[in-house]
Amino acid sequence: MSVKTVKSSKKPAVTTAEAPLEVIYADRIVSVGVGQSVSRLTLATETSELSVIPFAQLVIPTPILFDTIEFLTKYVMENSETNASLIDSLATFKSKLDELGGRK
Repeated sequence: MSVKTVKSSKKPAVTTAEAPLEVIYADRIVSVGVGQSVSRLTLATETSELSVIPFAQLVIPTPILFDTIEFLTKYVMENSETNASLIDSLATFKSKLDELGGRK
């Protein structure tokens, strides 16, 4: 198997395998625990009966989780189609939060 090394000015070099990586699909994240050193995200799938079944946990160093959030945010902001879709989703989410908080 051959590998490629991608270098970044701030981060350690990332070596990626050219072979396919395992794909994990989740319909949602059902719980998050953020600690000082590590964070835990519980992944779940939805059944046809609309129940949610947790099936895996992702444990990641908390600083890396925050780096990932920043990376995803930048990616979305640079992709106009994804950006527009996300803005619509955030507006819906904000409305729900306002309803829960008593603001209308």
